Amino acid sequence: MPGVKKSAEKMQKTFAVIYILTVILARLAAWFLTIYNAKHFSGFWHHLYTGLIILFTVLIFKGLLSKKLSVILLAIAAALIADELFLVPVSLFAQVDPVEKYWSYYSWLGMFFLSLLILKARRGIIKYI
Repeated sequence: MPGVKKSAEKMQKTFAVIYILTVILARLAAWFLTIYNAKHFSGFWHHLYTGLIILFTVLIFKGLLSKKLSVILLAIAAALIADELFLVPVSLFAQVDPVEKYWSYYSWLGMFFLSLLILKARRGIIKYI
């Protein structure tokens, strides 16, 4: 069915665009915070946690949310999680400056390769919801 295929492709594109925009906005917000008020940047709350809350909310209420809203929220959640996933364990268990680690090659490469995996798997993610 051509209409169903086109709709699925549109959802995949929506997921990819929202995902990429979220990563860019998260990095820009973090950059802004490091320049203007770094002490709040290294606090307890990480945007990884926000991503996890959004993810679990979508999974719990997946039958109640529209497909489009679920795709948008999952893209945002996945981006927030991927952007900080490699930073939080290091920050929690090592005596390192979180600001320095967030901008390290380790953080950038981890986010980049995890993003590639997520974007490659987006068809399956969308099918699940």
